Amino acid sequence: MEYSKIKNKPKVLISLTSLTCLEFEKLCNMFTVSLNNILKYYTLEGKIRQRSFKVRRNSIFKSNEEMLLFVLSYYKSGSIQEAHALKFSITQSKANRYIHFFTKILRQCLVDNNYNPLRNGSLLKTKLEQLDVSQCYIDGTEREIPRSTDYETQKEYYSGKAKKHTVKNNIVSDNEGRILHLSETYNGKTHDKKILDESMLEFAKNTVIYLDTGFQGFKSQAGITIMPTKKKKNKDLTGEEKLENTRIAKDRVRNEHAIGGVKRLRILKDKVRIWANDFHDVVMEIACGLQNLRVSIRRWKYPKLKTNKQNYISN
Repeated sequence: MEYSKIKNKPKVLISLTSLTCLEFEKLCNMFTVSLNNILKYYTLEGKIRQRSFKVRRNSIFKSNEEMLLFVLSYYKSGSIQEAHALKFSITQSKANRYIHFFTKILRQCLVDNNYNPLRNGSLLKTKLEQLDVSQCYIDGTEREIPRSTDYETQKEYYSGKAKKHTVKNNIVSDNEGRILHLSETYNGKTHDKKILDESMLEFAKNTVIYLDTGFQGFKSQAGITIMPTKKKKNKDLTGEEKLENTRIAKDRVRNEHAIGGVKRLRILKDKVRIWANDFHDVVMEIACGLQNLRVSIRRWKYPKLKTNKQNYISN
């Protein structure tokens, strides 16, 4: 697969990488800076360099664009490594090394350019103030993983809600679809509310926080929580409660779209087969960074919010 053959085919590029030509070029410029900093001291295999780096005629990757295309197309397709290696005419073992090497560089370039989500909950308040964000959304998301052969591990990763073995994260997003905070990656058995409590999120004063009914009992000292009314056993919701739940759902769809943007990469939608080097966690962070890159260029537009601190808030 050669970048020169697809760079003038926007539909092919976006299907392979989830990025438009403009987004790919912007990311590639950042990727090149981080790559050059690493290649001064290490080879593509991760070994300490003995001589200066230069692209040779028999090099697998003819340009930095092809290196970025290699790792992004792997995330986007979620294919097995043997199949991905065939696309670039290399062995599976080399493909594995390059995937981990380029993943490290891609993560670093997103961090250096402030596209990555926060991983420390205590910093969320500062970020909300910097971006002038007055409403945010919290929701959990699960990703399927292969079932372990160990019975005890199976029990830890089995999600009763999804009825499969998963890992999960909580995501905090804003009205524009940006991922502001990503929790640590937990096993599928862990409840979303527990993840939220352990994240120790700090909010700016009067921040409106949208949650679903899975976070019953959560309270914020600074923020104002908005949550749908949960149906009680043997008791139907009133017409007013149903109407209010509909209003909240119309606002919370922004968060669902943000999570959908993260999961454009099929490696997150399908089973994540790699376990080494906390890959489950790293690839989720990178996907959130790519979502932030996309929405910084492709602005999302929504109608005004329906709910407020009492019943309604202005957008």
